[in-house]
Amino acid sequence: MRRLRNYILCHAKQAKLHSFRAKPIYMYGFEVPCNHEQAMAIDRRNGNTKFAAAENAEIFMIDEFSTFEDLGLGGNPGPDYKTIRVHMVYTVKHDG
Repeated sequence: MRRLRNYILCHAKQAKLHSFRAKPIYMYGFEVPCNHEQAMAIDRRNGNTKFAAAENAEIFMIDEFSTFEDLGLGGNPGPDYKTIRVHMVYTVKHDG
């Protein structure tokens, strides 16, 4: 009986978390995307390129400061290097 109760509670918590992750997030009245596809969809819907321009600016700065060394697909960095996945974190500033 206790095992069934824990099973049901676990699935209820997962469903609750899923619903929180699925709904849109807003900051200062603007929708905040969770990934690149959502960011581009918001840009198309709003008729501007604010998220695309912000992504390009961030990538330009990463390249400008030589933060990473691109070894290409299947490149072997050697034992002194660690693989790091790059991802964007989206937010909205208070001034829009």
